[in-house]
Amino acid sequence: MKKGFILLFLLMTVLLALPALAGSPTEFGIPKVGTEINGFVVKDVYNWAEYLTDVVTLEHIKTGSVLLWLANDNIERNYTIAFRTPVYGNTGIAHVFEHATLGGNTKYPGANTFFEMDAKTSNTYLNASTYSDNTRYIMSSTSEDQLIQYIDYYMSGLTEPLAISNPYAMMREAYRYELDSPEDDITLQGVVYSEMLGALTQERMAYYNYLGMMWPGSYVASISGGEPEHIPELTIEQLRAFHEEHYHPSNATMFLSGDLNLPHILDLLNTQFLSQYDRREIAFDDPNYTPVTPGYHETVFPYPAEEGTPTENAAILYYGHPFDASTATYEELATLDYVTSYLNDESSPFMQTMREKLPGASAYATFSCLSGRKTDLLFVANGLNESDKDLFRSICDESLAQVLKDGVNEDVLNAILTSKRFSRLMSLDNSSIYRSLSNDIYSSQQSYNDLYIWKKEAEFNRAL
Repeated sequence: MKKGFILLFLLMTVLLALPALAGSPTEFGIPKVGTEINGFVVKDVYNWAEYLTDVVTLEHIKTGSVLLWLANDNIERNYTIAFRTPVYGNTGIAHVFEHATLGGNTKYPGANTFFEMDAKTSNTYLNASTYSDNTRYIMSSTSEDQLIQYIDYYMSGLTEPLAISNPYAMMREAYRYELDSPEDDITLQGVVYSEMLGALTQERMAYYNYLGMMWPGSYVASISGGEPEHIPELTIEQLRAFHEEHYHPSNATMFLSGDLNLPHILDLLNTQFLSQYDRREIAFDDPNYTPVTPGYHETVFPYPAEEGTPTENAAILYYGHPFDASTATYEELATLDYVTSYLNDESSPFMQTMREKLPGASAYATFSCLSGRKTDLLFVANGLNESDKDLFRSICDESLAQVLKDGVNEDVLNAILTSKRFSRLMSLDNSSIYRSLSNDIYSSQQSYNDLYIWKKEAEFNRAL
């Protein structure tokens, strides 16, 4: 009781103290639904009280591009633009183009402009990331003027990158063959090629192999960053076609956050970039995906190791359960997420049995909902041998069966809920909270194919 009282008191203290950290923006009020602002129209306004922010959803009238403004007086201003970029194969084309946008464009042709801007301005974050089905460009600063400069640079790179017209720019980012002298061997170089040589660890390859088994033929199983042996297959013609197909405003979702002069930024986006395009209907299906046949499937994938590397207890085991979530509600899927949190608790049947029967291993359960509602419940274990696979599988099955039969321990569940609430409250003390929240919103939108799924998440968490 004493421990519970102290935690409750701390939560109450945080609740009383945090509202002073952020509030409505001071320079520009919250617009009403239907208001037109410099080429955009306001479609929705939502007060997300738990995060001390309003969320204003706007649509670009000409192209249909969506922009969400997390309107608050946070000191960090953020702009994110994301594109759906599902691709098949392992050439890393989406990753290469991500680098290409930051490696020079028609307006800013310098190959090192991005790095100079990163080093010499008061940014709090400048980067981009490629995922299995989307690519995100994120920029943040405490200065609105500098944020506007970043927006201009990034958007210029997204619309007119040198890499789609200059083969040498593409070779710098993707791959190229080099010969320093006639006596030397020809070497293969490239920013993305070199990056991926060190990126495909045993853990990452285990995950990609698992995705290939779970979702055969789907783009979610592609190595989005690129596999070194396949990156040299990429051509500049393919890169141009990729840019034309995917990098259109109708395929973009944008985020702004912080205390901003919204009309000024919308005017920049509209007049300099978006208005140059017409609306396009864009839909990405997954025609190569073939659902796995029902039943138990097992495959062993080798991973190369240097001679002398210890291989005892070095296997990684994945045990997954895919299921059809096409008609599932958000509440049902969110409940599964809490089930995995319960399974990962040290007092759960799963963790207790793992400690008893496979004491040298580390294991966890996770729930994922990938693009197109490709949903699975997954158990992962490290520090085992291949011969442990049947025992690990039985532990997973028996633990799930016990939870289904006996339910969850109410005290443990309440502790998990309290921990999640506390983590959310404490995150408000971080100036980068709205940049992270924008990223989380977009991830949910892609997983559930629902622009407003984050509102359902807010209501679900509020009900808890």
